[in-house]
Amino acid sequence: QHLHATQASSEDDKKFILNTIADRPPEQHAEDPPESHPNYGKLNRRVAGAFARAGWLQALLLGCVEEKGFQKALRADESLESFSLTLTAVSPHDGDMLLLSQGMPPNLKNLHFDFDGCKSFSNAGLANLTVHLPATLQQLELSFRECSQIGDSGLAALGSKLPATLQQLQLDFDACHQIGDGGVAALGANLPATLQRLQFVFKQCKFIGNPGIAAVAAKLPATLQQLRLDVGACYQIGDAGISALGKKLPAALQQLQLGFCGCRQIGDWGVAALATHLPSTLQQLHLSFAACSHIEDASLAALGANLPANLQQIQLDLNSCQQVGDIGMAALGANWPSGLQRLQIGFDCCQNIEDAGVAALVVKLPMTLKLLKLDFSSCKRIGDAGVAALGAQLPGSLEVLQFNFEECNQIGDRGVAAVGVTLPTTLAWLQLGFKSCKQVGDAGVAALASKLPAALQQLELDFKSCTRIGDVGLAALAAKLPADLQQLQLDFKDCKQIGDVGVFALKSRLPTALQRLELNFETCGHCAKPCQLVLVGVEALDFREAILQARVTSVGTATPALPVQPAEPLTFLVEAAGPAKHIADPAVAVTPARVSVIKKAAEAQERKPIIFDEHVSTVEALRCICLTLEQNQMLEHLCLDVAEFAQMRDAILAALGAKLPAALQRLHVLIQPCKRIGDAGLAGLGARLPANLQELKLTFWNCQGIGDSGLAAVAAKLPATLLQLQLSFKECKRIGNAGLAALGANMRTTLRQIHLDFGDCEQIGDAGVTALVSRFPVNLQQLKLDFKQCGQIGDSSAAAVGARLSSTLQRLQLDFAWCYQIGNSGVAALVAALPASLQHLKLIFWKCAGIGDSGVSAVAVKLPTKLQQLQLEFKHCQRIGDAGLAALGAKLPANLQQLRLDFGECYQIGDRGVAALVSKLPDALQQLQLELSRCHIGDAGLASLGANLPTSLQQLQLDCSFCKHIGDGGVAALSAGLPEALEDLELKFLTCTRIGDAGVAALGAMLPNGLQRLELDLSCCFMVGSEGAAALKATLPSTAQLELRGFSDPDPSPQTKPAKAAPPAAAVAAPVKDTTAQPEEVAHAKAAAAQSAAPAEPAEPAWELL
Repeated sequence: QHLHATQASSEDDKKFILNTIADRPPEQHAEDPPESHPNYGKLNRRVAGAFARAGWLQALLLGCVEEKGFQKALRADESLESFSLTLTAVSPHDGDMLLLSQGMPPNLKNLHFDFDGCKSFSNAGLANLTVHLPATLQQLELSFRECSQIGDSGLAALGSKLPATLQQLQLDFDACHQIGDGGVAALGANLPATLQRLQFVFKQCKFIGNPGIAAVAAKLPATLQQLRLDVGACYQIGDAGISALGKKLPAALQQLQLGFCGCRQIGDWGVAALATHLPSTLQQLHLSFAACSHIEDASLAALGANLPANLQQIQLDLNSCQQVGDIGMAALGANWPSGLQRLQIGFDCCQNIEDAGVAALVVKLPMTLKLLKLDFSSCKRIGDAGVAALGAQLPGSLEVLQFNFEECNQIGDRGVAAVGVTLPTTLAWLQLGFKSCKQVGDAGVAALASKLPAALQQLELDFKSCTRIGDVGLAALAAKLPADLQQLQLDFKDCKQIGDVGVFALKSRLPTALQRLELNFETCGHCAKPCQLVLVGVEALDFREAILQARVTSVGTATPALPVQPAEPLTFLVEAAGPAKHIADPAVAVTPARVSVIKKAAEAQERKPIIFDEHVSTVEALRCICLTLEQNQMLEHLCLDVAEFAQMRDAILAALGAKLPAALQRLHVLIQPCKRIGDAGLAGLGARLPANLQELKLTFWNCQGIGDSGLAAVAAKLPATLLQLQLSFKECKRIGNAGLAALGANMRTTLRQIHLDFGDCEQIGDAGVTALVSRFPVNLQQLKLDFKQCGQIGDSSAAAVGARLSSTLQRLQLDFAWCYQIGNSGVAALVAALPASLQHLKLIFWKCAGIGDSGVSAVAVKLPTKLQQLQLEFKHCQRIGDAGLAALGAKLPANLQQLRLDFGECYQIGDRGVAALVSKLPDALQQLQLELSRCHIGDAGLASLGANLPTSLQQLQLDCSFCKHIGDGGVAALSAGLPEALEDLELKFLTCTRIGDAGVAALGAMLPNGLQRLELDLSCCFMVGSEGAAALKATLPSTAQLELRGFSDPDPSPQTKPAKAAPPAAAVAAPVKDTTAQPEEVAHAKAAAAQSAAPAEPAEPAWELL
C-alpha cells in the first residue's frame, strides 16, 4: 500500500506529514496536501527498499526472493547510496548471486559484501554478482575468504565489470586455493584509472607467483595513494616478483603495506630492488618479511639507504629472519627520516643480533618520535649493554614505549635499570617484557620503579620466571607507582620469592586513579608462617570500586599440620599444579600437588591454601593431610576434594580413612576421575567411617575400578546414626544390580535424606532398582535418584520406586533420561501413590519414546494438592501432543508457586495444547519456565499465553526456538500480557525468522516498570536489526539489566528516545486489554509480553536435596 494513502491518528497529523514530504513551506502544513507528488513515490520506493534489505537473508533461505519481489524493490530505490550485507550464514548459490546483482540500486556509491566461508557458489556465481554493478560505484569491498570454488575465471569476470568511477577497491581472497597468476593478471588488467585506494589479499593462494605480481604491478593506476598487497604463504613469489612490483609503484603513493610472510624465495636482491623504488611521497610504510629465511644484512642496508624523507610511520616485521645481524641493524639505523613519528620493528628469533647492533639501531632516532615498539624476543646475545644503549637514546618526545626481551638470558639488573634512566617525561604508556631473564632481580625492578615518569597512565611489566625477584622488588615498585596511573598489568608468575610482604605492599600503594588492574602471581610461593598466604584471595584486589579487572592466583608453601577448632569445618582441596615430573630418585614419578585448606567460619569464608611445589609428590601432600587429621581428632566436619591425580590409589584412600577423627559428624569425599581407585580403596575408606556420622557424601565420578564389591563394602559400614546419605558413582560402569541390592539391604532406618546418582552405569537394570528401593526408610523426607542413561531400566523400575515412596516425603527428584524402555504404564505406576505431603516434585524423562499423552495425563491426575514446585521434563518424547498438555493444565495444583515444563522437540504440540495448558495456570504462580522449542506453535499460542499469565508472576522464561510460525503479532500479543510484578524475563526465539523490528518494539513498549533483568535471544532472526534494538533500549525500565543476542547492532545509542511503538497490524487480532474497564486483564496482558525474559539457567536451590 502507498504510504500517502494510509491513515494517521488524526487528520491534522496526516496533513502535516504529507505536506512535509512534499517539501511545502511551513505556513502550508495545515492545508490539504496534494493528491500526488514525486516525493511520495520516492518515499514509497525508499521504504520498500529498506524492507527488501532487511528481509533479503530470510528470503534467500526460504527461496522466495523473486516471489517477494525483493530484487525489484531494492533496485527501484534510487536514493540508496550505501549497501552492506553479510551472507556467511546463508551460503548463497550461483543463482542467488544473480538475484543479488539484479537488486543493485542504480545510484549506489558504496558497496560491501562479505561471503567468508561460502563454498556453495563458484566462478559462475562471482560472474553473476558483477553483472549489474552500478556505474556510479566509488567504493567496493568484497570478502571471499575460504571460498574454495573461486578461481581465475571468477577474478577475470570481476575485473571486467569494475566501474570506471571506482576510487576504493578492497578484495580479500585469503585461502582461495584455485587462484593463480592468470586470475590475478586478469583482475589487475582492468583496474580503473581513478583508483586511489587498493587492497588485495591473496594469502595462501599457492599458485600465485612472480608473473601474477608483475602483472598487477604493471597496471597500478598513477592516481593510487594507498596500496596494500598481502601474499603471505604464496611460496612461488621471489625476488623477481618483488622487484617488478617496486619498479611500478605509483609516484604519488602515500601509504604502502606489503605482506610476504613465509615467502622463502625472497632474498636481499628483491628487497633491495623494492627499496630503491620507494616513492618519495611515501608517509607510511609497513613491510612484513617474517620467516623469509634468505633475507640478510644487505636487505636492511638497502632499506636504510632508501627510506623516503617524508616517512612518518615505519613498521617492519623481520621475525625469524635469522641471518639478520649487527651490520644490517647499523645500516638500517643510520638514516631514519627526520620527521618519523611511529617506529615498530620485530626481530623475534634473530639470534645474530648483539649489543652493538641494538645500539647502532637507535643511535640516530629522530627527536620527533612519539611511538617506539621493538621486539627482541629470543635474541639471546643481547645483554645489559644493548638495553643500556636503548635507554640512553630514547627521544624526549616519546609517548608510547614497548620493549620485549623475552628469553634474553644475558640481561640482568643493570639492563633493567638502564631502561629507566632516561625515560621521557612525556611517556604515557610503558610496556616492558623480561620474561625468563633469570638474572633480573629486586635491584633492577627497584631501579626501574624509581625512574617511572609522573605522567605515566598505563604500565605493563612482564617478569614471568624471573626467579630472583622477591618482596623487596615488588615493594619498591609499589612505592614508586605514578599517582595518575590508570591501567596496571604485572606478571610475576613463577617468581617464587614473592610473598605476603610484597603483595600487601603493592596493595597498600596502588594509585587512587587506577581503573584497570591485572596481576598474575601464579606459582609464586614464600610464606613465613604456616597458612599465611601470598594473597587473601580475590578480595586482596577487590578493595576499590574504580578497578575494572583483576586476576590473581594465590599460593603458599607446605606445612606439616594445622590446628583446627572442633566446631570449624575443614576442607582439603587437591588440584593438579602441573605436568608429572621426576625427583632425584628416578624410580619415583611425582605430580606437582596443590592442596588447599578451606576453613569456613560462621559468618564468612576464608581460604587458606597449602601449596606444595613441583618437587613434592602427591603422596607427600596426602601424608600432610593425614598428619593434620591425626592431630585434630575432635574435628566435626571434613571435606576432601581430589581431582585428576593419577597417583591417587587404594592404599592412600584407605590411609586417609584410617585417620578420620572419631568425633566426625559430616564427611564429604570427592574423587574424580582416578583410574587407580577401585573396590579395595572404597572398602578401606568405608571400614573406618566414624560411628557418630550423621551426614555422608561420597562422589567417585568416572572411577572405572569401582564395582559392586566396593559399593557393598561401604554399604555394610554405614553408621546407624546416619541422617543424610549422598552417593554419586556416575560413569562407574562396573556397578550393577548386585551393588544396588547390597546398598538397599543396608539402608539405615534413621535416614531422612537420600541422594543416589548412578548415571551412565549401564549394567543396572530393573532387578537392581527394585532391590535398592525395597528397604527405603518409612520416614524419608527427601529423595533424589539419578539413573540417566541406564538403558536396561524400564517400567518395572518406575513401578518399584512408586510403590516405596514414603508417606512423609516432601521433596522428590527422579531422573530417567534416556531410559528408553520406560513408557506410559511405568509413568502411571510411578505416580500412582505420590504422597500427599509432597511439596517439591521433579521428574525427567528425556527421550523416553514410549511416553505419550496418557503418561502425562497420569502424572497430572496424581499431582498432590500441597505441591509448591513442579518440574516435568519430557524433551523429545514425540508421542506427546495437545491432549497431554490439556490434561496437565486441568490438574495443576492451586498452590503451585514454581512451574518448569520442558516439552522441547515434541512436534505434535501446537497452539491448542498451549492454550489449554496456560488457561489453568494457578493464580499463586511466581516462577514459570516453558521449553517449547521445535514445537508447532505460532502467534495464536503466544497470544493465549499472554492472555493468561498470573498477575503474581515474578520470573518468566520461555523458549520457542525454531518455532517458525511465530512472528511479530505473536510477540506483540505476548508482550501485552506481561504482569506488572514481573522482575526476571527471558525470551528465546532462535530462528523464528518471521519476527522483526516491529515485534521487538512492541515488546519494549509493554515491559513492566519493575523489571530487573531482560534477556532476549533472536539469533538467526534476520528481520531483526538495529532499529528494533534501539526501540527496545529506549523503552527499557531504568532498573533493568539487558542482554541481547542476535541483533545486528547490539548496542544502539539513539539520540532521542522514540515513542513506544504500536503493535504491528498482525497483532490486531490478539487479545488486548481495555485499560479503563478491566485493569485486572491489563495486568494479565502485560504479563504475557514479558514472559520470554526469564533467566537462561536459573538457580534451583529448591530442587537440591542436600
